[in-house]
Amino acid sequence: MAFQSVPATAEAVVQMLQNTVIVSFSMYAKQAVAYDSDLIQDLADAVDSWMATELLPFLSNQVSYTMTNVRGLESENDVERSQDAGAGIGGIAAVPLPNNIAFVVKRLSGLTGRSARGRVYVPGIPVTAQSSNENFVGQTFADDILGAFNDFATYLSGTGWTPVIVSRYTAGAKRLTGVTFPVVNWEYTDFRLDSRRDRFPGV
Repeated sequence: MAFQSVPATAEAVVQMLQNTVIVSFSMYAKQAVAYDSDLIQDLADAVDSWMATELLPFLSNQVSYTMTNVRGLESENDVERSQDAGAGIGGIAAVPLPNNIAFVVKRLSGLTGRSARGRVYVPGIPVTAQSSNENFVGQTFADDILGAFNDFATYLSGTGWTPVIVSRYTAGAKRLTGVTFPVVNWEYTDFRLDSRRDRFPGV
């Protein structure tokens, strides 16, 4: 696939180890000025701190957060930095649901259209988070996860980075250059559990 630039933007990949399989999700941020290796490192540090402080406490202690890896998206050969200072296990003493099971949090820009919104599939869900109907999580867990994402922007404060949604396609066609939309809100639609097939072992 041909390289597609996303100007002034970086991807932070949060990596975890669950049942001997690496599972991850991505957070995106845009820089107010031209970024360099120091600013990329600042983003890695901020996301690592956020993950360890805000999200990891609500995940199973049989899931390990290993590192955050950040890479610039503007150039084909771009800056890459990582941080693992916050690496550790989840805070809930319970076995996790299978690797592919996730709770979905939506990133919203306040604008219409599929390009202007996105989703994060949160792994590492402890079985204790399920409600009496095992297809759903309880509201307390859902609100805790949502609260963690609502705090994300705070960790970027002072770094020049702003949380964004990255759009690479429009109307089914790949854009010449990726565009971004600032994240103005995080939400969950319901308490239903979802699935990410690419997190199955061996996939």
